[in-house]
Amino acid sequence: MSHPDAPSEQAFVVPRARRPTTLPRQRVVLGFALATVLLPLLTWALSHLRNELGLTSVMLLYLLAVVVISAVGGLWPALASGDRRIAGS
Repeated sequence: MSHPDAPSEQAFVVPRARRPTTLPRQRVVLGFALATVLLPLLTWALSHLRNELGLTSVMLLYLLAVVVISAVGGLWPALASGDRRIAGS
């Protein structure tokens, strides 16, 4: 049964989710470059602080590095940097 004041069928249509915009190629390349430089540099710095920092602090620093890489380069550099660290342990 329909009512003259009832909303039309168009009111019940769920709009399609917009596809997220892609990052410029320069930012993705910068993210990969940052992952290539930042993680080995962080590993080197933390190896000299082995006795001063606990495992929790070290893991949080690596997580921070991956978040920074993700903020700069997006998903693929972050996945590559996170996966590389897990594979390297």
